[in-house]
Amino acid sequence: MQLSFEGRDTVEQAIGVFASDGGLVLHSPPVVPALPETGDEAVFTSDTVGSWQTMVDAGCDVEGVRLLAAEDGIAMGAVYFRGTVTIEADGIGLEGTFTYDQSSGTGQTVASGTGTLIGTAISR
Repeated sequence: MQLSFEGRDTVEQAIGVFASDGGLVLHSPPVVPALPETGDEAVFTSDTVGSWQTMVDAGCDVEGVRLLAAEDGIAMGAVYFRGTVTIEADGIGLEGTFTYDQSSGTGQTVASGTGTLIGTAISR
């Protein structure tokens, strides 16, 4: 899966696991560029964990959270994702849009924005 954040040139690669019970995990690199609005340097991240729910029209709603830390391990906050994914008719590809809110370590929102994702199924 490829995640593109509006305003950031880097495309983030992730492996998305959509579990049959509605669980979602996006395995992504442990170090990523900071989101455009923050001006920070690269940050260390956890995998994104969340959930997905089937919609009526061959798609699903997704949401998840990813924790952020500085190089010294100090917590920097979290990024909350919410979006909609459409599954292509062949069941192989998917694409969608998402919004995100990044919170500071104290829980205040420090950045918000939008992005897109595209992907190809590894297995069904």
